[in-house]
Amino acid sequence: MTTPRELGKIFKDAREKRGISVNEANKKSRIHVRVIQEFENGIFDRIGKIYTRGFIKKYSDFLGLNTKDILKKFETIASSINEKEFTFNVEEEGDKAERTKGILVFTKKNIQVTLIAGVTILLVVLLLVLVGKIKSKFATPKNPKLVTARRVSEPRTSTVTAAPKPVRVVPPREVSEPAQNEMPINLKVRATGEVWVKVMKGDEQIFVGTLQDGESKTWSSDKPLTIWSGKAERLIFIVNTRRVGAVAAGVVKNIEVSEKGVKVNGNWVAYL
Repeated sequence: MTTPRELGKIFKDAREKRGISVNEANKKSRIHVRVIQEFENGIFDRIGKIYTRGFIKKYSDFLGLNTKDILKKFETIASSINEKEFTFNVEEEGDKAERTKGILVFTKKNIQVTLIAGVTILLVVLLLVLVGKIKSKFATPKNPKLVTARRVSEPRTSTVTAAPKPVRVVPPREVSEPAQNEMPINLKVRATGEVWVKVMKGDEQIFVGTLQDGESKTWSSDKPLTIWSGKAERLIFIVNTRRVGAVAAGVVKNIEVSEKGVKVNGNWVAYL
């Protein structure tokens, strides 16, 4: 029985035998770098079994492997895979890992040092306040007579009454209503092979047709867009100038694109 690590090693050895890096494999196969890295490390539980099979087939074909045999090996381990939530946002995953690491290394010694520093600062502030009060209590004015005279002297009065300034009446301005959506969606898809596509804006169909290899289409909308496709792995998504890449494989009817990111079957696959 093939193990996940053994299957991952088959992919890695095949790529290295061809003399290409992970980034080069990403550019040529149109498979996300994160997916390639996890496959080669024997991790197949991040994007769901349906999408995993699609990307395994695509990567196997790209590397020139026996795809039928590779899929059989995957089926032997598929039953033991527990699917997890997946995101293509590598920076966000890295930030979470760094925050977790920072919490783990914050030891008892770090807490003691922080408490000592805080107490020291508090004592210094209290000492400065106390010294200031003592100085103000025993200080004497340089010229007591002048100070006394100023205290008892009456304020000058003026007999001249200033004329009231005219009040300027400003007519009310017409205030335009705010825009309904300040962040419109700009979606561009590029085909890496012949692929059927349907695009919906709410209940309105705004495009349906077949894109040829290398052909691109762009849509702008103030509402989320829903994309249907017969071979989703052949579509490269670019949302608001950000390249997301392929987000699914096979027949998919509910790829939702909004200003927040991309969902497939109700699950987030990319955040903006």
